[in-house]
Amino acid sequence: MCLTELIARGEERQSLDSAGSSLVVLRDGSRMELAVVCQRQLIAAHAVKWSSASEIPGVVKMLAEVSRVLVQVQAWLPQGTLQRAWVIGEESDVGELPQAIGQRWKCPVQRFDPWRDAGISLGAAKLEGPASQYAIAAGLALVQTGSITPKIDLLHPRQPPPKRDPRKPIIAAASAAGLLVAALGTASFQQLLASYDSTIKDLRNQESKLKSEIDSGKPIVEASKSIEDWQSKNVNQLNQMDELYQLMKGTDRLLVGEYSFDVGTANVIGKLHAIGNAKEREDVERFSQRLADLPKYRVRPPSNATDRSFNQDYPSRAESGCRIDPCRQKAANASNADSDADEHRQTKKRMNSIRALRK
Repeated sequence: MCLTELIARGEERQSLDSAGSSLVVLRDGSRMELAVVCQRQLIAAHAVKWSSASEIPGVVKMLAEVSRVLVQVQAWLPQGTLQRAWVIGEESDVGELPQAIGQRWKCPVQRFDPWRDAGISLGAAKLEGPASQYAIAAGLALVQTGSITPKIDLLHPRQPPPKRDPRKPIIAAASAAGLLVAALGTASFQQLLASYDSTIKDLRNQESKLKSEIDSGKPIVEASKSIEDWQSKNVNQLNQMDELYQLMKGTDRLLVGEYSFDVGTANVIGKLHAIGNAKEREDVERFSQRLADLPKYRVRPPSNATDRSFNQDYPSRAESGCRIDPCRQKAANASNADSDADEHRQTKKRMNSIRALRK
């Protein structure tokens, strides 16, 4: 733990990645201590002490001790190898060990000074001997002042670092792609809605213009319909006027001043309306009765005029009207179709009757 804290402080001062694995080698006289640190946590430690200086082996055997430690913790190392190595000790103790470690594990190797690299200030204190003698004590002092390394988990020792899930980048990329597709889809949908709104607005404007044109043409349509009704009902005005003259029996007793014929609606073929004068009131009633006796007419009771006629020969003024029955009219039309030749011969007679009626 002391070497771990010491190296963690030095790596923090140099802004090195704490996720990498580091090898720490401490050489002090006949003693060598090894520590493997990953994510600022001690994952392996090993110590060797020789009885005398004459028994200190060469660099090759020291590398064998290092290899023995790394084999045990290789599964816990990121990418299965070292990222860096630190060597603590005097030049006489270290020798060619840093170069040998760098060549063997292909990683950068640096010398580490416990005082300078860990940022420890001795102030006015004077310590005898090399700094490597105080490396463990310096690390212990740093732990007491506020450790930046996690505590050792004795229940679950040597737990390998969590492996990176290769699916996470794929999931993140897929999520980003999904969000991009959703954003593009939303934008396209909004543009589509905007185009639909514009189309609806144009269609409503066209509908309003067409409605205005239809409204302006309604009188023409209604007039055309009236003409069509008139033609489809095939009312012969000359026959109607001649029949009216025959019912009046001349103009000795009755005189028509105003005469109108309108095309009827629904089942009514037409409507007759006449205003005129008579010798007496009984003449008007007898004329209305003669109209009522015919099946094709439905007569309205004649009305009395409040004012008297200016014509002294026809002092009684009256108004009368009737409707023409369609069934009777069809029969009359069929009869007229059979007697086209007779109608041609009687045309001159009818015209004479009309002139007499107008007089």
